[in-house]
Amino acid sequence: MSIKTTPQGTRSFEHHRYGWQWIMNELRTRNGVSTTAMLDDFVDKNFEQAAVVDNGYARPWVGVFHKPPSWPNWLGNTEASNTPERLISTPAFLAASENLRVAVCFSERLGRWLSERITPSVQVLNSPAADCSQSFDPVRFLNQSRKTIVQIGYVLRNTRAIYQLHCPDNFDKLCIHIDSPSARTMASQVQEYWKRIGGRKECCDVRETGWLPHSQYDDLLSSCVA
Repeated sequence: MSIKTTPQGTRSFEHHRYGWQWIMNELRTRNGVSTTAMLDDFVDKNFEQAAVVDNGYARPWVGVFHKPPSWPNWLGNTEASNTPERLISTPAFLAASENLRVAVCFSERLGRWLSERITPSVQVLNSPAADCSQSFDPVRFLNQSRKTIVQIGYVLRNTRAIYQLHCPDNFDKLCIHIDSPSARTMASQVQEYWKRIGGRKECCDVRETGWLPHSQYDDLLSSCVA
C-alpha cells in the first residue's frame, strides 16, 4: 500500500510523544509498498484546501480521519474544509469517496458519526502507543513539598484553563506551549471567546515552557497532575 502523507508531512506532529509521526514511521518500516491501493494518513488535512481530486484517489484508497465532529463554529480555521461536517460535503471528497474502501478513525463517537454519513466501511481502531518506562507515581507526587499541575495540548481544549485555575499555595502551575500556526490561532480564538463571554477570572501565576525532550516530558508527567 502506498502512503500519501499530509502536505506538511508527518513532521507537523513531531512534537507529539508517540504521536502520529511515530505511528507512520512504524507503519512504513513494517509494511511493503503496493500500487493497488493508497493510504491517506490524514484525510482532514489533505482535503483541507482541496478544490480538485488528484490522481491518487482515482484508485482504491483507505483514509484515516482524525478530527471529531461538532467543532464550535468560531474555533479553528473556519475558512477551510478541515472538520468532518465541512469535509464530507466538499466536491473533492465526494468525488474521491467513490473509491474510498475503508475509513479508519480512533474513537467510537467519530466512527458512529461517519457510519451514518458515508457509504464505505468505517473501522474504529485503538491508536497505537509504545511502552513507556515511566508512569504516574502517586507516592512521588504526594511526597513533594511543592506539587505541579501542568496543561498540555491545545486542539479543542480550553487553553486558558490553567490560568483560570485557583490552586492551594503549595501548587505550581505550568503550561507547555506548542509554537505552531494552528496552536497560535486556536489560543487567540479561545482567548477572544473568554473575553467575549466573561465569567472566569484568571490568575497569572503560571510558568510557561516550550516543547520538552521526551525524557523530561515523561519525568514531568510521572510526578504531576496533567
